[in-house]
Amino acid sequence: MVADVAVAVAPEWRRVGLATALVERLARRAQECGITDFTALFSAENRPVAELAHEGNARVVIADGIAKLDAALTSPHPDWPISDRSEDPCQ
Repeated sequence: MVADVAVAVAPEWRRVGLATALVERLARRAQECGITDFTALFSAENRPVAELAHEGNARVVIADGIAKLDAALTSPHPDWPISDRSEDPCQ
């Protein structure tokens, strides 16, 4: 199953790792819910997102200034939080 992912970070919070932390958290929750892949669209000029995609071994295709990311979700990072919800986390 595939999910689109998007993260927006206010300018004053950029370049401090917030987007990376949010994407990691989203990936963990997605895996708990059976999601196997993320997709995303972003400006081809957005270097921080391109770097994050590269670090995550995502496939990126660029056309007309728009980049499309396809990333397979891998094993959870050992530091990722584990859901403590007793109910179904996918609801």
